[in-house]
Amino acid sequence: MKKRIAVLWAMLFCCITLLSGCGTNADVETEILLPHQQDLSGRRVEFIFHFEKQSGMGSNQFAVWIEDAQGQFVKTVYATQWTALGGYEIREMSLANWVEKASPSSLSSAELDAITSATPQSGTYKVVWVIDEGDTGDYRYIIEGSTYMEEYVLFEGVVTLGDKETEEKPTGAFSANSPKNGGMITDVVVRYYSR
Repeated sequence: MKKRIAVLWAMLFCCITLLSGCGTNADVETEILLPHQQDLSGRRVEFIFHFEKQSGMGSNQFAVWIEDAQGQFVKTVYATQWTALGGYEIREMSLANWVEKASPSSLSSAELDAITSATPQSGTYKVVWVIDEGDTGDYRYIIEGSTYMEEYVLFEGVVTLGDKETEEKPTGAFSANSPKNGGMITDVVVRYYSR
């Protein structure tokens, strides 16, 4: 009898463990990567995604930035600290698209501190673009991940800053046909809040 009860408890535990992994991004606890972005309200764009830390060198770096409708760089929302603080000089392929657009070497230490944090552990994260007063119209967003050495993934889209709130789930475009570490960034959701 005791053996049957133990087996039933083990089966119940397994079922609960399996079911707790089900759900959508809305059900998952997200962590804000930049502490000054806590408790934000008002006009903003939130970038929510799952980051799975990869083994090996040449991976685990990512950045989020904004461009205007003509493709001109507007601002960096977030970049991993290693690359932003000069890692791109050691490994030129690290976030090469972001480095080309953002020119991090021209940013002050205070500007870099405001947009960076250490590479996080695996989890679901959120970074926020707080929209300046008066900004309207179409803006491009780009999320770049250095997945393995020179390989990368880009999630891109357009958000229209106006009265209508939006949500989209962009698909990643990989630089390689069979990307290594293709699951580094997944489940991307971009939400625009108009108030």
